[in-house]
Amino acid sequence: MYYSRHFRSADGSVPAALGPALNPIGTISTLALVLEPAGEVLSRPGLMDKVMALGADWRDHPLAGPGRAELLQ
Repeated sequence: MYYSRHFRSADGSVPAALGPALNPIGTISTLALVLEPAGEVLSRPGLMDKVMALGADWRDHPLAGPGRAELLQ
């Protein structure tokens, strides 16, 4: 498809992180630009596993913005 032939690293290989098949950002772009039907995009094998793995430790990281107490001061 269009995405795998355009992104090449210095040694000529296609990095696993590129290509919308298992890349959440590429998946969002594909959906937003309506490049493929949503049913096909969201049913790609391994996509949900990748998303769950990337977001599994969200509770372990501090919030990006100020806390409630800081906002109320």
